[in-house]
Amino acid sequence: MKYQNFVEKVGFGSKGYSLFLKEKKINAVFISGVTANYSIIHNKIKKILKNDIPWLKIRNRNNVNEINKISKILINKKISLVIVSGGGSIIDFSKNIVRSIRTKSKVSFYIIPSRVGSGAETSISSIINLSNKKQIEIDENFLPNGIIYDLDFLLTLSKKDLIAGSVDAITHCLESLSSINKNDYLDFFSVSAINHFIQEININKFLKKKVTDKKILKEYCILSFNGGISQNNAGSGLCHALAHSAEKITGLPHATCVSFFLIPVINYSLKTNSKYLIKFNKKFKSDLFKKIKFLNSKLNFKKIQSLISNEDKLLQLIEMAKQDPCWKIHNKSVKVNTLIYFIKKFKI
Repeated sequence: MKYQNFVEKVGFGSKGYSLFLKEKKINAVFISGVTANYSIIHNKIKKILKNDIPWLKIRNRNNVNEINKISKILINKKISLVIVSGGGSIIDFSKNIVRSIRTKSKVSFYIIPSRVGSGAETSISSIINLSNKKQIEIDENFLPNGIIYDLDFLLTLSKKDLIAGSVDAITHCLESLSSINKNDYLDFFSVSAINHFIQEININKFLKKKVTDKKILKEYCILSFNGGISQNNAGSGLCHALAHSAEKITGLPHATCVSFFLIPVINYSLKTNSKYLIKFNKKFKSDLFKKIKFLNSKLNFKKIQSLISNEDKLLQLIEMAKQDPCWKIHNKSVKVNTLIYFIKKFKI
């Protein structure tokens, strides 16, 4: 698609909840995960809307039957406002519910992320982890009307969470530049998003102290927002194809797999395109390596390292990645032997 989708509204901090005041004659529902104290967010919503909003807590976010069941209930209740808070999997679960409602009636859709980095909040894609595969769909009905980054809530995230999230967001920006689906705007936007983040965040200072500064946290939110926009129509690329396949084989979390494969994919891209990073801030690669080094002390890469050290399993990984939609939208044929070389060469 040669155009770009955008979210209508975005707010930061408690004042961001004023976005709900624009909704008229609402019949709302709040959907969340169960791994954080979402009652804080639920109470803020009730306060601003001056109404007791029903709350659905989702435990199994990978159950398509559950999506269909909840969708039918909310359609029958004539829900006109869906507010979701959670990580990427809860957000994508809820996108499918909203799409179902939108086939029957108008519904406003707002997202309050509990994590930053995946960009799920600004993306028209949805990924549901089924038992044997990832169900990846693209639909403009997945796009929310607004996003609220609750900075007080997000301050509970660890340094590890923020850095892993920023690596994921940077990956989305980079992958948009080598996608067959990219548009003219993304050539400017994705580069600008990364360069701005590198300029605003002093990674050396960040690694030495706990994040208590909301200005710094806001930059991580903006990067997540921008990474989602970069992924929006362009999709993801080689790093995510490898990461998705490694997730299936090892059972490791998404952020761990993305963090491992990003540097090999960047080195592969530089080998096949000498101008690949020419538009980026000179600090970009060194800062990224510092983040990966930090994550090495916090994330467990042993399963991936064991996987790539076994020739047969590495080839299995590559063959699985080739079938991933993210591999297929890379704008040039992949030189597999060169990619394997950089995967094997990379040492954490």
